[in-house]
Amino acid sequence: MTELLVIREHLKKLYAAHSRLIDVCARAFLMILTMVAVDSYIGAFHGFTHVLIIIIVGAVAAFLPASVSAGFISVYIALDLAGISIELAAVFAFMIMLFLLLYFIFKPGNSYVMTISILLGVLQFYGPVPMIIGLLMSPLAAFPMLFGIVSSRLILYVSDNFVLLSSKTSSLSAIEKVLQVINGVFLNSENISMMITLVFVVLLVYIIRKLPVKHSWEIAVTGGVFMYLLVSLMCDYALDLNTSIAVLIVNVILEIITGVTIVIMYHMVDYSREENVQFEDDDYYYYVKAIPKITVSVPDIKVTRIKERSVKEVNKDAENVIFATNEETMDDEADDETPQAEEAEVKDTEEHNDAEGET
Repeated sequence: MTELLVIREHLKKLYAAHSRLIDVCARAFLMILTMVAVDSYIGAFHGFTHVLIIIIVGAVAAFLPASVSAGFISVYIALDLAGISIELAAVFAFMIMLFLLLYFIFKPGNSYVMTISILLGVLQFYGPVPMIIGLLMSPLAAFPMLFGIVSSRLILYVSDNFVLLSSKTSSLSAIEKVLQVINGVFLNSENISMMITLVFVVLLVYIIRKLPVKHSWEIAVTGGVFMYLLVSLMCDYALDLNTSIAVLIVNVILEIITGVTIVIMYHMVDYSREENVQFEDDDYYYYVKAIPKITVSVPDIKVTRIKERSVKEVNKDAENVIFATNEETMDDEADDETPQAEEAEVKDTEEHNDAEGET
């Protein structure tokens, strides 16, 4: 757990230092990836020019508000659908108008939920979105989530019935195409059960997360996973939907990973150090429960770079050291011989004086 907290602190420092660059790159990547995912199913445009347009649109949308970016995605999907059939584009345009009528209900910043829902819905990864909304947003963000899910189901339905709905190959009239899309997308039992399941998960996770109990976030994640699994299985049994077990398991795993990651990043607290504080002012008494967050100190690692040197310089320095050492040795030997010579000279002088005294 300590290693995860250290990684979290490193990520926070990295984001604090480069927040603008990371935000712009993330928005551009999300936009480009969503458009590529849509094109992989209903792409009506191809070629290098089309790829260049996608990159330019993604780069421009990265610097625009979230609502404008979501509008770009909606227009892009409408153009792709218009390349297949005008009737499909008209149905999608009606969805956009309905979405705009409900737009005032949720915050504009939640518009990215719609883009993420379209991307994950096309990939059939529905689990992470309700977990993100329940833990980090309000239940009103479920509106853009539902719009994104419906849009993704429309894209998948058109991809599966391309020959039947395309203006070039279809023998159906305009009204028949519209009725076909309404029955296959908006009145489809599987789509309705999916939206009900996601809304239930959002509400349950949000309600449990707001409860004043210990480990409320962890309980909310667990409850959301079980709610998603339970409602999906109940709808599958009641409506005989033949839901893919592999897709269900993958979504449950993604939901668990998303929930655990959010808890680690946003709500790691130490309940053992819980404190109850009481104070008052002129109008109210306040009873506050304070629970400290778990924090760790990031080790400050300093790396000292040693400048590389050539082999010749190293050998030259080694020779200089050896030469200096030899000179010091010779000086020491000379210093040792000098007292011995002086002592011998004094001894000879004393012997000479003794000899003269005897004479």
